[in-house]
Amino acid sequence: MIEMTYRPYLSNDLTCPQMNPPITLVITDITVDIMKISATARMMDIGNKSFPNINYTTKNYASLTRLVIDSLLVIIYISIKNK
Repeated sequence: MIEMTYRPYLSNDLTCPQMNPPITLVITDITVDIMKISATARMMDIGNKSFPNINYTTKNYASLTRLVIDSLLVIIYISIKNK
């Protein structure tokens, strides 16, 4: 597998890339002839990337504990009510 990192620069600011983090693409469908080499760059497996790139855990966000408990209480209440 060949990976390519795309880092665009602005023509009026060449000091650093203007996309952080840069996009990583996978090279596929390579064709070669006597005059040129062509390839397609694809974003692979984008569906399995987390977005936003933050894990919301009860360790980092204590109020989530209360939310989970409240949600469980509602589920229990609905279950008892429907019996």
